Amino acid sequence: MSVSEKHLDQHDHNHAQNRFAVIPTSLRMDADEALTGKGVTIAFLDSGFYPHADLTQPVNRIAAFVDITRTGETLDKDFFLAARAPEGWAWHGTQTSVVAAGNGRLSDGVYRGLAEASLRRCPKPSLRCS
Repeated sequence: MSVSEKHLDQHDHNHAQNRFAVIPTSLRMDADEALTGKGVTIAFLDSGFYPHADLTQPVNRIAAFVDITRTGETLDKDFFLAARAPEGWAWHGTQTSVVAAGNGRLSDGVYRGLAEASLRRCPKPSLRCS
């Protein structure tokens, strides 16, 4: 039996209960659930971010949006948090920040990031802004 086959035999959740049928990151990595990133602030540098519900609900954990193309100007958080459609080029920054630090809000807690309780700073190093 290969290592991957052995790992799949040992995981302790039922795929029928998980509509996405994908093993959550914390399970795949055998992460210590006591370590949530609480008290840690993480900076994600990308040209596009969208205020995803896994980062902003029920409590907004995005500490700042910073435009480093404008000498580190902190951007208006209310602009980013306003209900609007995400820009097509904002997917990468959104994806990486949610995978790392999302709280699983939209998946009923199934897909939480390893640092789900951390705060985020989102500096954008290009002229595009989401």
